[in-house]
Amino acid sequence: MDISILTRYDLKRMFLSMWTYIGILLASAPAIIIFIILLIHQNKTPADGLVVIITPLISIVGMLAIVKTITRDFSQETIELILNKKDNRLRYLVGKLLSITLIALIFTPLPYVISGVLYLFLNKGAGLDWTTCGHNCLISMLMYLCLGLLFYILIMLVKQPSLIYTLTILVLLGSPILPLLGLVSPKISEVINFMTHYVPYVYLPINLYKGSGDLTAVQGLISIGLIVLLIIGSTWITQRRNI
Repeated sequence: MDISILTRYDLKRMFLSMWTYIGILLASAPAIIIFIILLIHQNKTPADGLVVIITPLISIVGMLAIVKTITRDFSQETIELILNKKDNRLRYLVGKLLSITLIALIFTPLPYVISGVLYLFLNKGAGLDWTTCGHNCLISMLMYLCLGLLFYILIMLVKQPSLIYTLTILVLLGSPILPLLGLVSPKISEVINFMTHYVPYVYLPINLYKGSGDLTAVQGLISIGLIVLLIIGSTWITQRRNI
């Protein structure tokens, strides 16, 4: 198995799928509609405001593209043929890691590209804060990698693509509203407060959707440490798991 061929195939499938572009268009539509309404009323729209609207939806599209790449061989029931030799297993893992990383690199700057284009051609509002953009791009990359690696391990364990898609939606849509559950009781509030500060699958989406680029050094280290552990876990399960 050639790693570069596997990665190129994953990216080719993503770029040739019409659903990728439909997803990006639908994710951008709310910001474009709001922008046009404000433009008609001659209100200046800051580019950062457009980013906050676009980012959550683009993140979902990007994560679904990663999940589709991870689960494709299970959906098509070709995983047994691919991993029937132990030599293929490590190459398969490396290929998928490259695919996850490259897809993340494609979708991470996309909200800022779309917002920048709208700002340059249609508006005279405040431009993008590039320092904040850089911080948000870092948060986005960490989120994609943490989720992508976790879902790779889960698909190897459960072999159920539908479950992975469901978890993707729950994490990306559920995390932002999780702090609201803290209003139920003080005990729940303490747990949620801990999660929003120290659980990457909670604080990364929340911080990304805020658009402020907030990420403490501790949170950054936790996220990087989790990625390292997930890579180790992915390597072990790929080599040991009976498919």
